Amino acid sequence: MNTPISERPSSSRKTPITPGDAPCIVSLIENRAREVGLACINMKNFQIIITQFVDNQTYINTLSTLYAWDPIELIMCKTAQESALKSRISEQMKEITITLVPRKCFDETKGGEIYSHSASKINEVDIEIKYVSMAALSALIDYIESSQNIMIYRETLKVTFSHLDSLLVIDFSTAKSLELVVTLEGSTKESLAGLFECKTQPGLRMLRANLLQPSRDIGVINGRLDAVEEIIRSTPLRIEIKNILALIPNTELVTSRLVQKPQQTSSQYMKAQAGNIIIIRQILMQSKVLLDTLMKHAVQASIFRGIIDNLYDSRIEDLLNDIDQIMDPDIAALKNPKINKAHCISLVRDGIDSLLDIARLIYSNNLDEIHKLSSNFKYKLNEPSIKLMQNESRGYFLSFDQEVLKKNILAAIGEHFVQISKKGKKCLASTPSLISLNESLKSTQNEIVNLTFNHIEELICKARSKILCLYNVSHAIATLDLLIAFAEFSSVFNAKRPQFQPGVLLLKQVKNPFIELKTKKFHPLDCKFTEVTSLQILTGTNSSGKTTFLKTSALTAILAHAGCFIPAQESIFPIFDYILTRIGERESLEHKSSGFLAEMKDCSYILQTASRNSFILIDEVGKGSSHEDGLAMAWAICENLLQIGCLAIVSTHFSQLTSLEDFYPGINNIHTSSFKLESGRCEQEYGYGISLAASSALPKSLIENAQTFSSEICMKFSFLSNKNAFLANTNRKSLEIANEILLLKESPENLEKALRNLKQKLV
Repeated sequence: MNTPISERPSSSRKTPITPGDAPCIVSLIENRAREVGLACINMKNFQIIITQFVDNQTYINTLSTLYAWDPIELIMCKTAQESALKSRISEQMKEITITLVPRKCFDETKGGEIYSHSASKINEVDIEIKYVSMAALSALIDYIESSQNIMIYRETLKVTFSHLDSLLVIDFSTAKSLELVVTLEGSTKESLAGLFECKTQPGLRMLRANLLQPSRDIGVINGRLDAVEEIIRSTPLRIEIKNILALIPNTELVTSRLVQKPQQTSSQYMKAQAGNIIIIRQILMQSKVLLDTLMKHAVQASIFRGIIDNLYDSRIEDLLNDIDQIMDPDIAALKNPKINKAHCISLVRDGIDSLLDIARLIYSNNLDEIHKLSSNFKYKLNEPSIKLMQNESRGYFLSFDQEVLKKNILAAIGEHFVQISKKGKKCLASTPSLISLNESLKSTQNEIVNLTFNHIEELICKARSKILCLYNVSHAIATLDLLIAFAEFSSVFNAKRPQFQPGVLLLKQVKNPFIELKTKKFHPLDCKFTEVTSLQILTGTNSSGKTTFLKTSALTAILAHAGCFIPAQESIFPIFDYILTRIGERESLEHKSSGFLAEMKDCSYILQTASRNSFILIDEVGKGSSHEDGLAMAWAICENLLQIGCLAIVSTHFSQLTSLEDFYPGINNIHTSSFKLESGRCEQEYGYGISLAASSALPKSLIENAQTFSSEICMKFSFLSNKNAFLANTNRKSLEIANEILLLKESPENLEKALRNLKQKLV
């Protein structure tokens, strides 16, 4: 018998589930061509994402996708037990439980059928070409149904194919070190995501997804920026939409309840479904208010037109009519959709079902008889302390003072008290006639509930048939929530719209939002890359702001690709394919690797992955080894980055590394001083470490000797000739002129201006 084998994580989960997140389960399979197929299901909204791509030996695409999805369990094939992919996942993502299932569960034919019959296919693909992802989809659905003991309605599923080549890939270690969705201490409020205020759960999930996997589709990015800009200009629009969003229940939760059904239904399940219908009605009513608001403000951005199309759907009105024709208006209007037995009695309108109407009449008569019986007992015994009580287990019963038991009960009411129990000074009891009425009442109530649930099931079926409009409404609400959050962020930080241009990265007066929020003393920074200078060597003393600058550069690039404004006076970005960083020490005692070895592994990973369109940030490269070895490795890594041609910033304490600028025209030196960024090398008479040591209790003679040795070492290393520096500067100027000519080709206006300036110089 083949049973799943689970490998529990060796340590507790380090990444908490964020507010915009939900527990996810992922299935994964790799073929011999290193094509990886993944399928992910969110266990709260039951929406599915699938993807397929060819990965490299570092498995960066797989690992970054898994980090973005953050699964609690990963389903893999038993044949992958000893694979390099599984080893890589186990090494880097220890918090994930890996469950191994038989290879036959990964059935691409069955997965293709599931995909073909799904209600909504976002980014529809050819199942024969994407067969690896179809195999993952098949295994995922099989595992969920068997492990959760549920049935999934295939025709109600929403399946989104995620094209990795349209996303900016941020590797998992970069996402952690930049604290995109959770800080290193485990806080979500202090993370980048915590700077945005979303009103809905779908909005939070969309925010998280767009910070971890931003778009690299310039059309999508500019579409969002247009919408954010329009919202910023219209404060009334922003306020009205925020207020409406705050009233909308979790749209994804209602669709998840339509997609699945337990193998054994119960009254609790049916009550939950009745409550679900009420929530659906609330969502649809608010969607109409949202539509009216957008139409009233005559929004123009293209993304708003898509939202309006989703909200202007005849199926919304049809489903509202279906609900209002069946459900009692008072119950349908309940703000709290938690359904109890009393609600079940009158849940369906009168006149819909004659059998239900008769059962309710019998129920009402039984209830009247019970109240009459209680009043009769009180009158005949002349005992005002007798009260009629009711609970779930006993039904209706009597409560009275214990002194009543001393009376001649049989003579007064014609029957004995039974089921007597004492509670403090009170007695709880019933009578044979009251028990009989309780049984009749319960029987009638069960009949009413069964008949009512038949009508609720009918409404559920109608909602399932129109689930596509519910998916569209949910997406529209999530998108609006995200755009409002971006607009609010832009207003708080006085952010400006980013521009995009190939090969150019320009930041003027950029601010770090984390520091800006805590203190207004942060000095804005400038940064400029062109196709001429692709590598920046960043020097500076300790605590001068090098790491802050690296993180700020990466965060702004991510925000720009997500479609958010940037806290800077001006910003220009190229479209990146990867953002890869090496920030912070990650010495591994568990794997017996030193800090330097871990650093070299990370740098190797970066160099193998990076392309010409990547953005690389490395903090204090080579510092984990001796001065000579560290400098040599740092020098070689910088030369390799220069060969790749990607935009990169490398910070260092090796002052000699700045000499690279004298060899290569593509390198530019910058330095930080008291959180200010300036051009050129960090010039300092003596090392910062020596200056810091001088403020301690070390002997003055020791400090003087250290200063002397430092000067001698620097002089010995100054081996570069003026000729090398002259040639590098000449080449750099030539490249700058060539780059300006290439840029002028893109803009006739600038070309005309440049020719006028040249004419003036010549004259």
